[in-house]
Amino acid sequence: MSVEKFNVVALGPSGSGKTVYLAALQERLRTQDPQLGFHVRLPRDQERKLTEVYSEVASSGDWPAPTDRTETPEWTFTCRMWTRFGVFETMQIEYIDYAGEHLTHPVGEGSQVQDWFEERLETADALLGLLDGVKIRGLLFGNRGAEDFLRDDLAPMFSLMQGFPGPIHFVLTKWDLVEQNFTLADVKQRLMREPTFNQLVASRAPGRTRRFPVPPGRIRLIPVSAVGRGFAVLDSEGKVRKLDRTNPKPMNVEIPLVSVLPDLCVRAYEALRISEARRAAGQDLQQDQEAGDNQDPGQDLGDQAGAPGSPGRVRKLLAAGLSPQLQAQLMKSGITVSPAVLAGFLDAALGALGQLASRSPREVRRAKRLQRSWRGRRVKSVKDETSAVHHTVHRLVGQLGEFERDEPDSILA
Repeated sequence: MSVEKFNVVALGPSGSGKTVYLAALQERLRTQDPQLGFHVRLPRDQERKLTEVYSEVASSGDWPAPTDRTETPEWTFTCRMWTRFGVFETMQIEYIDYAGEHLTHPVGEGSQVQDWFEERLETADALLGLLDGVKIRGLLFGNRGAEDFLRDDLAPMFSLMQGFPGPIHFVLTKWDLVEQNFTLADVKQRLMREPTFNQLVASRAPGRTRRFPVPPGRIRLIPVSAVGRGFAVLDSEGKVRKLDRTNPKPMNVEIPLVSVLPDLCVRAYEALRISEARRAAGQDLQQDQEAGDNQDPGQDLGDQAGAPGSPGRVRKLLAAGLSPQLQAQLMKSGITVSPAVLAGFLDAALGALGQLASRSPREVRRAKRLQRSWRGRRVKSVKDETSAVHHTVHRLVGQLGEFERDEPDSILA
């Protein structure tokens, strides 16, 4: 079983904290977390660089410098599970750390970096949007220059994200400084007043088409802190200053990574569920073509078909093997989750995602039994790559579910 690989492009204005965030993520997960059941490893040169960055963060000196405009670093996080039977790689996420100046001051077409970036953006599985918590805090207070921040820093990022079909995870950095005065609901409400942000979120609703109604990915707003509470304060000039004799404790930095696979699995499941419902209802692509003139373009055929698109039917579809045509349609929609991982997702994790799928009482009871069964399992029960992946999927979904219960305003669409 090959390792599941995903590409995530990290966007954000200069100073929003992209590289510091990734350094904090490595620091948080460099040893095996009991709740998640895995740790991360990077290529040695990347690991050394991020370790240096986080050492700067933790020291009493200056904060790390922003990413140089001429650099577009790639960071490959490989999730590994250590058990008594060996070490198994379960997932790999490559982050593309894009210098913020390219957003606010693009160099135009023809630039080698710009062309390379746009190519990676088109093939990304998910986007990571960094929002500078200090500037967001100023926006909420109505400080002078806040509107310039929206127009010049954030609007270009929101525009670039428009039309992207996969999950988008907005990371609100420096949350330790924001939460002193505001809640996540306050941030969400203010951002939704910004037309470009509101339109980006609203565009997810009608994101299905008649020919192949694949739902768009989820949009999340995730508050994180690379250093945790009590490490830094805002001085009288509004600059972030480190406190003496405190140690950084990253907060929520793992949640954006935790969200990637479950969100992609949900999107793949919904696409297959709708496809199977359409097939069961006898609505193939040729019939869609013939009926196109008489059908409301906004009508959701997946909802029309109803019950046939159940998890059980999707499992059978996966077991029988996806047709080349269906595989091509999924790939065209940016869905790259393998059937084996999706099958494990349905078997091990669907019980924690009851709000995301319409299921019969029988399926709900089965899902709850599966959840109880998986809760009783420990890492020591993992004996091979398949069980390691399934165990990781379950842990990711469980961790994400706990976060959503604590932060219900984190779900935007």
